[in-house]
Amino acid sequence: KLLCLWFRIGDRHLFVRCKLATQWVGLRLLLSGFKRFLRRIGAQRSQGEVQAETACVLGAGAVPSIAIWGDSHAGVLADPLAAELATKGLSVRVLTLAGCLPVQQWVNPEKPAYVICQDHNQRMARALAADPAIKVVILHGYWNEGIQRSDYDNGIGDRAFDVGHVIKAGSDPDQPDPVRFAGLAEGLEAEVQALTAAGKTVILVGPVPEPGFDVWDRVAMQIWRDGALRQPLTIPATAALGHAAPAREILTGAAAATGAVWIDPAPLFCAEGGDCRLTAEGQSLYFDDSHLAIAGVQRLVPLLEQAVLKGLGR
Repeated sequence: KLLCLWFRIGDRHLFVRCKLATQWVGLRLLLSGFKRFLRRIGAQRSQGEVQAETACVLGAGAVPSIAIWGDSHAGVLADPLAAELATKGLSVRVLTLAGCLPVQQWVNPEKPAYVICQDHNQRMARALAADPAIKVVILHGYWNEGIQRSDYDNGIGDRAFDVGHVIKAGSDPDQPDPVRFAGLAEGLEAEVQALTAAGKTVILVGPVPEPGFDVWDRVAMQIWRDGALRQPLTIPATAALGHAAPAREILTGAAAATGAVWIDPAPLFCAEGGDCRLTAEGQSLYFDDSHLAIAGVQRLVPLLEQAVLKGLGR
């Protein structure tokens, strides 16, 4: 602010530009802080050890019959879905931990801290198998980040760089992708089969189309520049679906092999051969470069609710 006042003395145009720049930086900082808060809420109420028996229960306040297991991408589904299921007298237990895909046999040798995920997933799997009240288990996560090990070109000039990938526990970290994908498929199928054997209906939610850039940030920039979100933000569907192809193949294969319910978010956002929408009706469908915002989750809720009710025999 003092710097802007100094500009005001000599050049009014510089003063105005300085004020606009200061406001933009302030907005960026505000959005950044709010997004960090949402990530924490979506992941769990804290990043400490999650105990299944005392994990968050959302919805009607009844004994939970549904569980959501996964990372922060699974966590953001919880509140909107539970709010809808509450109208049916149902509750959801949230077994999410940021950065932890919900498969015990998947490990990330490039992230030593991933050992936390192994411990977390083992405890969640044991707790779910031992809880007869849980009838439906929803598995979701940032599948692309774990399964892909190539950079992502979103088709409009942005590039997201690979930050590490998962392998099946005990396998060679340098194995070629076809071998690695086969091992990941085996691990996921084993996970689903164990849950099914314990009497659970398993719902596999596929990859959400990945923007490849911070959507809220670009929305804020457009509003700051134009006064409103005048043009929808999109990316080519070929880019988003191409990047997600390995994850989709592993997940759909696991669903076919085990009888799990497959939910594909892609058609809710992408037109075949066209574009994937990142904003709609003046709202951002994402709150960063990969997590769905509430408006985005609301597109998924009807499919999730339908699958959950069918799994409960209702």
